[in-house]
Amino acid sequence: VLLKSREREVEVLLSTDHTITNNYPDKFGNLPKDAELKVYNAPTGIPNGWIGVAPGPKTLETICKRVKDCYLLILAGPISIEDEKVEEHSNTNKKLIEAIKEAKNKGAVTIGAGGDTAALIKKWNGENAFTIISNAGGATLELIEKDGKLPGIEALEESYTHGQK
Repeated sequence: VLLKSREREVEVLLSTDHTITNNYPDKFGNLPKDAELKVYNAPTGIPNGWIGVAPGPKTLETICKRVKDCYLLILAGPISIEDEKVEEHSNTNKKLIEAIKEAKNKGAVTIGAGGDTAALIKKWNGENAFTIISNAGGATLELIEKDGKLPGIEALEESYTHGQK
């Protein structure tokens, strides 16, 4: 994946740190009340008995910086679990939606794709950060992909390139 992305001049962001917990969330993404949260300051090797539940602060900062400078963003799923305690600890969704809103205000096309994504956007009052919000994540992704090609993306890139000239 990294080699293919490099060939296509596509940047892949990798985590440099993680928000971790010592308890597993339930099927709704909620942690038990006694769950501990902390930042693990390494890209790999989360300690046994702990799991990653959100990006760490350095990783989130990198993500938000790139988001603010994008011209097309498709958010197809949350980047953290849906636990209030995790959000209080990391501010992941608040910071991500603020970054997306900034990108949209600069002219980016911002798309929220999928039911979980739409629920996250609504939960964190992020409706005004998105150009389009769709409950149909798979259908949204199919809209931009056909026969293994991405004509929707190609059209957006072409229009962006022509707009730069």
